[in-house]
Amino acid sequence: MSKNLGALPDSMLQEMIDAGFIKGASSRNISPASLDLSVSGEIYRVNGMFQPRVHETIRSLVERLDVRLHPIGAPFEHEVTYLARLNESLKLLQGVYG
Repeated sequence: MSKNLGALPDSMLQEMIDAGFIKGASSRNISPASLDLSVSGEIYRVNGMFQPRVHETIRSLVERLDVRLHPIGAPFEHEVTYLARLNESLKLLQGVYG
């Protein structure tokens, strides 16, 4: 079985933004074959390790984990896990992943 794998071109990324498959993204963040995602003001320092559940949201993870809000602009610590909410959200077609 053969699958078409690879990066999407910038024109297709723009079409996906325009069509609402990628929400909250800025056209300024599109490169020839990628989209740079941006971190919102919501970053958490996670104490310990965790395994996210399928379709689990950041909000539900924050509620069930031992987390602490991390100040924007503060340096990240080495070997510490952080959980960040992105400004963008994806609702991709079947067979498209990122």
